[in-house]
Amino acid sequence: MEAWDKIKKELVSMYKDTNDDPWITILNPVSFDNNALVLGVPDDFSLDWIKSHYHEDIVKLARSLLNDAMSVELVIDQREELEVNKQNLLPVEYAPTNNSKGLLKNYTFDNYVVGESNKFASAAAVAVSQNPGRAYNPLFIYGGVGLGKTHVINAIGNLINDDHTGLNIIYITTENFVNDLVNHLRDRKMDMFREVYRNCDVLLIDDIQFISNKERSQEEMFHTFNTLYEEKKQIVFTSDKLPKEIPNIEERLRSRFEMGLIADIQVPDIETKVAIIKKKAEDDHILIDDEIAFFLAYNTQSNIRELEGYLTRLSAYAILTKTKLNIHVAKEVLSGLIRKKDKWLTIDDIQKAVAMHFKLKVSDLLSAKRMKFIALPRQIAMFLSRTLTNASYPEIGLQFGNKDHSTVIHSVNKIAAMIQENQSIKDAVEKIKKGLG
Repeated sequence: MEAWDKIKKELVSMYKDTNDDPWITILNPVSFDNNALVLGVPDDFSLDWIKSHYHEDIVKLARSLLNDAMSVELVIDQREELEVNKQNLLPVEYAPTNNSKGLLKNYTFDNYVVGESNKFASAAAVAVSQNPGRAYNPLFIYGGVGLGKTHVINAIGNLINDDHTGLNIIYITTENFVNDLVNHLRDRKMDMFREVYRNCDVLLIDDIQFISNKERSQEEMFHTFNTLYEEKKQIVFTSDKLPKEIPNIEERLRSRFEMGLIADIQVPDIETKVAIIKKKAEDDHILIDDEIAFFLAYNTQSNIRELEGYLTRLSAYAILTKTKLNIHVAKEVLSGLIRKKDKWLTIDDIQKAVAMHFKLKVSDLLSAKRMKFIALPRQIAMFLSRTLTNASYPEIGLQFGNKDHSTVIHSVNKIAAMIQENQSIKDAVEKIKKGLG
């Protein structure tokens, strides 16, 4: 498609110094007319990442090169993989004696990091796993994209599978549930479809919001729910919306979603993000220090998948170039991904925000005064300067009244430790960061 080729050429040129070619090359034109370009990506993760990091630039280029009214839509396009993906659906010859189907075995409670943002949902999930069909039924877990819902729902299935031998467990995404229904309708084997889903002991349905606008799927889900619920079989749903916020679903089905316990997963705080980063790095045998962990945590807005993407990129760079990771290397490798934040945020911005928060003058932070009410804010300002910008220790020291770089290192390490031990310091840092945008 000539129009996309023009945009792609400019996009590659724009990002030529950031090693972002892989993200650009996975984009494929799906359709194009005078006012709309639709680009396909292979999966949810790519969709989230490209929307967050490249969509705005693609739109600008499209309007600049084509016309001012051009819109660009990103969709998941798996046409080339359709035949392969069909193998992932529940087969017609599904055997009820098989005690688990579709579970992602690497998602367990052992490698799930619990913090303030997800402790309620985690506790509910564990309770369901220990007493399926009795504790909370149904369990409806909701939260934003990339916050760990798929991890939790699979952890439930894996723990039940370990502790309750012989239970018939099904984990499936809503998309695959719908596709499975379509396949059985086409083959006129709906009795077999119902045999699969209405005779399981545990039904785990991921991303139930995608059942919106699918009338036949909603009807089958409603009757499947009723059968399982009456027989005290455990049902768990995940969604990125509350039941009342899912559009275009039957009220009778919505009411079923709301019958049991609704538990939310919120955006993790900095402390939890750091714990997630360290756990993920440990599991993947990636060596990172606290400074890198805080840098990643502060430069991730909400999506845990984004954190994982950062770590994957750092790990690949370290392995392929045989380079030991440190904060300088991390900032350099990820500069193309976080450049938009670093463009506008300066050390001067941080100094002003910290001074305002603590009711000080910026000149106090730059002075040699060592009183605690000045020294601590100065250390916080240095910590934020190190984690939110690409400035080196000497550069930060220079902008804080020509302080030695060792002073900056001490300050950064001290605040990093205090955030994990002192709630008031943690709250202050978080409030200042939010004020900075």
